[in-house]
Amino acid sequence: AALTGKEILYDLYTGTGTIANFCAARCAKVVGVEYVRGHRGRPHQFDAERIGNTVFYAGDMKAVLSDEFIRCNGRPDVIILDPPRAGVDEPVIDVILRARPSGSSM
Repeated sequence: AALTGKEILYDLYTGTGTIANFCAARCAKVVGVEYVRGHRGRPHQFDAERIGNTVFYAGDMKAVLSDEFIRCNGRPDVIILDPPRAGVDEPVIDVILRARPSGSSM
């Protein structure tokens, strides 16, 4: 991604945050989102290494990732996607396209 240290990076479907935390040293801010089922199938905050420029959100990607979410967290320069086998839902794709990461060729 040729990170310079000035980027806002979104790691969507971040899992345990390994990639997000690895990239944090090379970014201004990293935002990770993952749906994690906890006790009795309820979503809960997952444990991730605490690094000062990272923030993690837990929830259904379609419910979490929105235009308002991007306004609050900053427009991403880079988006990393590692979706589940089911793929990326259409509403999530729409938000990503509207965000227009600066490195995109869309």
